[in-house]
Amino acid sequence: MDFSKFENPKAANDFLKRSKKVSQRKTLCAANFLGNCNGIITAHTLSKKSMLEPVANRENEVYTISTVSLVNHQINLEKKGIGGVSTFKGFCGMHDKDLFTCLDDDEFKCTPKQLFMLAYRTISRELYKKINFPERIPTKKEYINIIGRRKYNKEYVLFVEKIKKHNEYSIQSLKYIKDKLDTQLRDEDWNSLKSHVLLFEKISHPICAATGAFQPLFDISGKIINEPVDYYDEYGEYLGKGLKLRTIIFSIIPVKDMYVVIFSWDNDDVSENFFKSILKQENKSLAAFNIMLDNIENFAIYPDWYENLDDKKKEFIQKRIQSKIKNTIWKNPEKYNSMLEIDEFKEI
Repeated sequence: MDFSKFENPKAANDFLKRSKKVSQRKTLCAANFLGNCNGIITAHTLSKKSMLEPVANRENEVYTISTVSLVNHQINLEKKGIGGVSTFKGFCGMHDKDLFTCLDDDEFKCTPKQLFMLAYRTISRELYKKINFPERIPTKKEYINIIGRRKYNKEYVLFVEKIKKHNEYSIQSLKYIKDKLDTQLRDEDWNSLKSHVLLFEKISHPICAATGAFQPLFDISGKIINEPVDYYDEYGEYLGKGLKLRTIIFSIIPVKDMYVVIFSWDNDDVSENFFKSILKQENKSLAAFNIMLDNIENFAIYPDWYENLDDKKKEFIQKRIQSKIKNTIWKNPEKYNSMLEIDEFKEI
């Protein structure tokens, strides 16, 4: 990253080093309640062999989300070797191997156990990232020190505070579903989590793989599906209205001659209505691709495909992934639907 544009390049560099350190922080194994944990490892969420290699080029590289700007929270794409893609330090070596052999070594056939383990690993990573997220954003004091008071942007500071508050709500939703999944894992209950699988024939070389979780406020047509609910404390005292976020676990997996697109959730109407809005789309594969760009940061894109796009199409992808933070696309159904007219994305 070029630090010369900042008022205090050293402060910017120091913060970036701290942010990277936080992103690689070791924590308890997400399955520590099963006992017998050994050392924490760098674990892949997208399996290296079965999910990343199919979308990599000859040099085993993919495009994935890179750094976030300290100033405007810009999301960028970068080409990386698959060994460092989709990793986090959230499982010990023993549990990573024991739990996820069915994903890493076995052919993916959408068995109940495979769908459950895919969701479990995804939720564990999302929770890990969300808990560490606030420390990866500069405080107001750090922000001023980095860019200087003359460039201080009050709107950006308020924007960051809004992101942090939404992050808190997301953590609550993720912890809720993680607790349920922990119980189901202990009981080897692979069928309680609700999953829907869409299959799409693959025309050429697979162009993407992804897995992540998000909490929808709108369906894919822009309709509000998550209205505020009344909150009360443990004594029945009314606390006011707030959003009770529901989590959808979403994955795109390249398998042989097709794509497998998976939606999983704990039973709730919000997620059900979101999925129904997908089924109403004429081009469901393109809708799935847009969902990945808009909501999922844990994805890999085939470099040869991306590099052959013209600048206009690359700009389109950049705007879509930027909407993860600004949440602007689905508030405007006409803008969303206009994106579906781009023919080049219909190949998936």
